[in-house]
Amino acid sequence: MIRRALVATAICAQIAAVAAAQDGSVDVEVSTAFNTKYIWNGFDRLASRGLETGPVMQPRVDVAIASSPLHAHVGGSFVMNNESELHETTYGVYLHRATSPLASATFGYNFYDDRVALDGFDNTADLHEIWGSVVMRSTVGTRTQFTAKYENPAAEGHGSFTVVVGEIGYNVPVVPMVSARGFGLELDTSTAVVYTSGMKVQDIETVDGGVSAWQVGVASNILTGSVRIRPSVHYQVTFKDTVNDRNPFWAGVDIAYAF
Repeated sequence: MIRRALVATAICAQIAAVAAAQDGSVDVEVSTAFNTKYIWNGFDRLASRGLETGPVMQPRVDVAIASSPLHAHVGGSFVMNNESELHETTYGVYLHRATSPLASATFGYNFYDDRVALDGFDNTADLHEIWGSVVMRSTVGTRTQFTAKYENPAAEGHGSFTVVVGEIGYNVPVVPMVSARGFGLELDTSTAVVYTSGMKVQDIETVDGGVSAWQVGVASNILTGSVRIRPSVHYQVTFKDTVNDRNPFWAGVDIAYAF
């Protein structure tokens, strides 16, 4: 844990050093998300670890150079039952570039550090994730997004797998934000299809491949100065019992402050 924290600190320090060398400013965003469930790639991540599913708090810090596509982040996830324990920390870097005013591409790496020891489990849900995403927007507010993830579990005998998400969304400004210190309100709706490749443990297939879920969501972006508040509700239709044994519904709110 200490080694990984030092690595994350070193990455952030390197970004700051590059920013100083380029005479560029460093942007920092601190955020916290509260969700009634932790749905990750269509899976209930708490239930898959043997924890009682329920609300989570997920703080995060992002650091970026204003003149560079390089970003780094560190965060955690606290399950609010089971004695409110820290069950996961995350570290990541990514490159984000706007290819046009209406299109952008992102490529990154995340490490999921499992913090929970449970009887009957191998205590290693650690995971390496390489991901890429392309977002295309229109002048009328529609959004098309494709995200591909390569997940490589650190546990011995757990095979790697791929997740692909295709999403269509629509964003409409209800109250346009006319100044940096003003107030704005946006409504955002989305629908997504999740494809999961087959997953194996000790060469035994535990999740069969195919389209695993369909998701819908509604969110609003409340913008005021440097603060962004994003309440949301989501519902998922799960097509495979090996992913979830029921269709989860969850809600959340994400609060962020940009320095």
